[in-house]
Amino acid sequence: MANKGKKGKAKDLPEYVRIGAHKIPIKMQKGLLDSEAYGIFDPDKLEIKIENDMSSGLQRETLLHEVVEAINFLCELDLEHQAIQVLGLMLHQVTESIQEQS
Repeated sequence: MANKGKKGKAKDLPEYVRIGAHKIPIKMQKGLLDSEAYGIFDPDKLEIKIENDMSSGLQRETLLHEVVEAINFLCELDLEHQAIQVLGLMLHQVTESIQEQS
């Protein structure tokens, strides 16, 4: 389940997520913070990139934000970015509370 960054550092993220019929790979990347991004959903490649140099909690939160970005794109929801921000943050809180109980 752990994804490895370029330095081989294990991360607490899945290798991919499935959204509808799409299998979207999750890739760790250094340098996203230089462009002021924690993560990126690439609609052309249908992949998610997450900054390697962050805490695992922030990586998980960022992943959920990018998943909402992907759903927004694939389902043509036309959500405003503020709604995407809130949904990503709240989904992270929900999933963390579920993991605390298991």
